[in-house]
Amino acid sequence: MRSRLIPVATALAVATSTALMMAPTSTAAPAAGGDSSAKLTNTNFAFTATGYGTLVEGGMVPADSGTTGFSTIACTNQAGKTRDNYIAEVNVPGLGTISGVRTDVQTRQRKNKVFSLAKHSVADVSILDTPLGSLSITGVSATSRVTYTKSGPDKGFKTATNTSVLGIKLQPAGGLPAQTLPLPTPDQPIEIPGLATISLGKSIEKKNRQGATAYANALFIHVIPTDTTVKVARSAAKLERGAVSGIFNGNSSPVRADVIGDLIRVGRAVNSIMPCTGTDGELKKKSAASVNLADQVVVDGAYSQQRANQVKGRASGTEESGVAKISLGGDALVIEGLQAKVNVVRKGSKVTKNGFTKFVGITAGGQAQELDQLPETIEIPGVGLVKLEFNLKRKTAWGMKVVALRITLLEAGGDDVDSVVNIGEAKLRIQPLGS
Repeated sequence: MRSRLIPVATALAVATSTALMMAPTSTAAPAAGGDSSAKLTNTNFAFTATGYGTLVEGGMVPADSGTTGFSTIACTNQAGKTRDNYIAEVNVPGLGTISGVRTDVQTRQRKNKVFSLAKHSVADVSILDTPLGSLSITGVSATSRVTYTKSGPDKGFKTATNTSVLGIKLQPAGGLPAQTLPLPTPDQPIEIPGLATISLGKSIEKKNRQGATAYANALFIHVIPTDTTVKVARSAAKLERGAVSGIFNGNSSPVRADVIGDLIRVGRAVNSIMPCTGTDGELKKKSAASVNLADQVVVDGAYSQQRANQVKGRASGTEESGVAKISLGGDALVIEGLQAKVNVVRKGSKVTKNGFTKFVGITAGGQAQELDQLPETIEIPGVGLVKLEFNLKRKTAWGMKVVALRITLLEAGGDDVDSVVNIGEAKLRIQPLGS
């Protein structure tokens, strides 16, 4: 795939644009947004609809850049729900400024059909704004829709996606005339040397007898000075049949890092997300040979697995994750055979849940240790001051969460948190129908 080169004078403003794009703070001015609903109707389908304006990943940006304009309806069997979000303007680290960010997600039932709908639009994306010039992208939108029709010529699941971009404009400094740039095509991105590569996003539509999913991303922007990738205008819709006794909501992950300092940006590794209606009794597994967090925390033999099923009057599920070995500071501290597991059963309005964690052994400095021999906070060469917490459990009305081991990396002195890493995490809840 060849890129279309756009040679422009403002592309020479790399140093200036880098300073702007790496500003670590962002401010939003919400103009409107919230929740509203038509008449809520219980169905035998599970609806999901999500959307956001931008998502910044990788490169030299703050770890908490996150999403803008996010809105979601997650795992509900109720038609008639609406969520919306609107942001007038926000500064996005690693990108620039976006304005007019609007998200609308819905679940609906009309006559003999149900559908899940996600729409997202961004009025303007300003990638560069320096004394030398600016680059803006206008009218970016993405729509995803999944429909199930009970009878007639359109019977069954149908999917549809649509993306659009109105224009790309380069405004040179010094009062020079603005330039309208050509739009990217599916096989030919737009490349502005030293500044950015702009590519059309991808749309994915999948369906089978049990459900359907539709995803749409309008644009991918690689910002060269900060080496970041920005997804612009994302929508996703999903519809699953089989919600007869409850709605599942859970996941299992052997490694999850919440980064405040500079450890690494990994989020959840080998993450298994439970489908809203379960797995139809099938055991689903994921694994990874190794997960390396900046050589400070190294995990070997990571896995996650899940199983869930429901019939009329009963729903049950399991989430499990674990690692064969975790090493901190080389082999200064080694913990083997960590595992976390949660089981939840719903029978009507009654929910029972249990969870457990375990480990096989601990070695510190090459010597076997008992858990009660380890201090809560220890100094590990090459890592620093570390707080260890084992067997964390939390019950909720509809489920449970367990963490086999939480590692908190502390700043010097032990008062401030640098990063938090969960090893062996599992959570699951089974919501009642109509939630």
